[in-house]
Amino acid sequence: MSQQYKDLHDLELNERLSSAESPAPDGKPKEFPLPAGSWDCHVHVFEQFPEFPFAEDRTFTPGEASLASLRAFRKSLGLAHSVLVQASVYGSDNRLLCNVLEREQGESRGVAVIDPSYSYGRLKEMHALGVRAVRLNLETFGLADPRRATMQLSSMAEQVAPLGWHIQIYSRAEVLASLAGAMVELPCPVVIDHFGGIDAAQGLGQFGFLAMLEALGSGNVWLKLSAPSRVSKTAEHGDLEPFVARLTEARPDRMIWGSDWPHTGGYSNSERTPDRIEPFKKIDDNRNARTLAGWLDAERRQALFVDNPAKLYA
Repeated sequence: MSQQYKDLHDLELNERLSSAESPAPDGKPKEFPLPAGSWDCHVHVFEQFPEFPFAEDRTFTPGEASLASLRAFRKSLGLAHSVLVQASVYGSDNRLLCNVLEREQGESRGVAVIDPSYSYGRLKEMHALGVRAVRLNLETFGLADPRRATMQLSSMAEQVAPLGWHIQIYSRAEVLASLAGAMVELPCPVVIDHFGGIDAAQGLGQFGFLAMLEALGSGNVWLKLSAPSRVSKTAEHGDLEPFVARLTEARPDRMIWGSDWPHTGGYSNSERTPDRIEPFKKIDDNRNARTLAGWLDAERRQALFVDNPAKLYA
């Protein structure tokens, strides 16, 4: 790993933090309205229709989160666009995703899950509906073998690079660190989900975070500042502010934001079963998004919420 990220000086971070918006008088972080045209780059829709069945090998059964509910959520946060991510419970059956994108009439983009059977013609049809990426979900299925994951990345890249798509990957920081070399060499961009699976309690020096910073430096890797509750150890996620400062200092042009609505994971992994409906977590997305916005200056706020996703999902 290069010294560029091993020997980052605390002075740089302190200067970045001191230039951020000051806390509100009550000690809580300031919350800022999101810029006009903002994108939420990570949401799911679950609609319970017979023509859109769940996969038999799913690890859980979600409740309903309809397109109507998504639209209400989007309006409540003042968002303009959503990126619909194919949920693991549907496997590689993207019929519901495509149906929702068609109903959205250009307001949303999609991230599909595919297998080797998907032909170029089929992918082009999905592109016309708004799909712009495919997802490799290693975390939900407990996959951590770097060799197998690298093979999957390479295979997916061959399928989607001709369409100008990217690969979205979800895994733990240590697994992603082992894949960093492969990700920067792929013929298509890679978007890392959910803060790269870091552990906020381990601080800025943790190996997985440093490896991610170096990968971001290549320009081929993007990061989604999404689902803070998955990596933060504090109620209002203030422990993530130093990470956001360092990340947006390093590659402000490679950051996007996502809420992770409607927040699956109401049961712990040991409690998960497809035999009962799992509740969604109760998350204050409005507060989380506006707190994040308050950590950034106007230029980086505009890049994170509007300009970067508009470019990536064009």
